[in-house]
Amino acid sequence: MLNQTFPVIYQNQRFLVDPVLLSNASKKFCDLLNSNQDKIQNPCLRINSDLFTSRIISNFLQICQNQTTDTQNSELKEICLLARMFQA
Repeated sequence: MLNQTFPVIYQNQRFLVDPVLLSNASKKFCDLLNSNQDKIQNPCLRINSDLFTSRIISNFLQICQNQTTDTQNSELKEICLLARMFQA
């Protein structure tokens, strides 16, 4: 069962993710979450970029949570770029 309580914001769209699963999949997210754990009330992750579509972000976050996606072959390059950025 997923505990999708952590908001990830991209281009004014909000995606709720399971912080434990995302931490397990992404070293950058894990480091960010651990470094700010006691300092911030209502933490969230805001991705400030216009390189990706919301669909790419959504599919990447689903992959990190071991959920099924409808990712197209043409989107894999961008998903891999996100994975590299998040050290996932």
